[in-house]
Amino acid sequence: MIKMQKKILVVDDDRMNLRMAEIILMKNGYEVEKAESGKACFELLEHETADLILLDIEMPEMNGFEVMEQ
Repeated sequence: MIKMQKKILVVDDDRMNLRMAEIILMKNGYEVEKAESGKACFELLEHETADLILLDIEMPEMNGFEVMEQ
């Protein structure tokens, strides 16, 4: 039986936060996708899936609550 890696999408407008989350999650065996905005999140999800989305609440243009509503 092949064990599939779980994929986590991290959405944050701060590149340092994205990089830190990526490092920590990858070290723990997760596949990581990153998006710097709500718009980028939706664009990525058009052709990718994620098992979990870690979403920053305070972002410009579209905050995390608005992303969840859509």
